[in-house]
Amino acid sequence: MKTLVGVLVLLVAMTACGEGSTPVGVGPGAAGPTGVYVSQSGHELVEGTRVRVEFTDDGRLLASAGCNTMSGPVETGGGKVVVRDLSVTEMGCDPARHAQDEWLAGLLTASPAWRMDGERLVLTANDTELVMARETVPPLLGTTWVVDTLVEGEVASSVPTRATLTFSADRVAVDTGCNTGGATYRMTGNAIVFEPPVLTRMACAPEVMAVEDAIVAVMDGKAEVSTDGQTMTLSNGAKGIRMTAG
Repeated sequence: MKTLVGVLVLLVAMTACGEGSTPVGVGPGAAGPTGVYVSQSGHELVEGTRVRVEFTDDGRLLASAGCNTMSGPVETGGGKVVVRDLSVTEMGCDPARHAQDEWLAGLLTASPAWRMDGERLVLTANDTELVMARETVPPLLGTTWVVDTLVEGEVASSVPTRATLTFSADRVAVDTGCNTGGATYRMTGNAIVFEPPVLTRMACAPEVMAVEDAIVAVMDGKAEVSTDGQTMTLSNGAKGIRMTAG
């Protein structure tokens, strides 16, 4: 998994529309958006997912909607986001996430109009107005990390229950959606080394137990860590869990 790091810089062009109006930066004549934005409203998304768009310093756009990563050269002149040669990774996901990927690719390749509404980026195309806010990066410790994706090789699947990891200084509390417990851990470089987790032993539905099995497998020793804004992925061999700050 890539770690995508965006510089959170926002250049806002202000226009005065009369006394008492709200200043709004409009695309034409304004500096283009830069940095990383995440969706707030404008499209009903698959539960546990979000749209993330990054405008990089070298003139590229990186985007995701819960499954694959999209990228391509981008221009923002004239109040339009124009992406050339959009490429998409080929991770297998459930049908709902694939459909969401196709929707986002369609929006981005339609050269959506952009404008700044205060500190929010608004993209408009295909009868959709997608409102996005600047991304904030949560700390590892104290954040409730909600497991939203299970990864097996090149295949990603959604999670049918709420499962969470919450890290303190040297211990992680685990809620698999069925059983609860925890484990001690230590950081080493870009990895976390877990001691075997101790969990309660309640039996649950097979699909929920599959989530628990995946979490325990990832916590079996050393797991590589990659972060992407509000998303963190733990990978142990071919198995992985992707989590979003709750």
